Amino acid sequence: MLIVCALWIVLGGWVGEAEAQSSVSCGGCTFNVSHEGLLTRGGTCQGDCGIDAGGRKPLHLENLGIRSLKNGTFDGLSSLQDLYLQNNKLESLPAPVFDALSSLQFLYLNNNEISCISSQVFTQLSS
Repeated sequence: MLIVCALWIVLGGWVGEAEAQSSVSCGGCTFNVSHEGLLTRGGTCQGDCGIDAGGRKPLHLENLGIRSLKNGTFDGLSSLQDLYLQNNKLESLPAPVFDALSSLQFLYLNNNEISCISSQVFTQLSS
């Protein structure tokens, strides 16, 4: 009986941590993932999401179960350099979704389920 209770506590804690990871705060705004996997943003993004140890300006949205990106989600983050979207469930990339990311240098999309990328998705990116 004690083993079952301990297992329940461990699994219960792990599930709670996974659910807590469905939102990420950054630069005055919060990115949320709905139960359907849609990434949306609340608040107004101003500035950046901080600077990492290497002096880069990243946004970490990996491992959140994201299936789709809403246009305008990244508006206001023009200084963002690295966007981590790997290990999600993205199926497509709509054309204007990255347009506001004028400083984007690295976009990590590995380990997703992408089957469709609009031919216009990267045209507004300069680097």
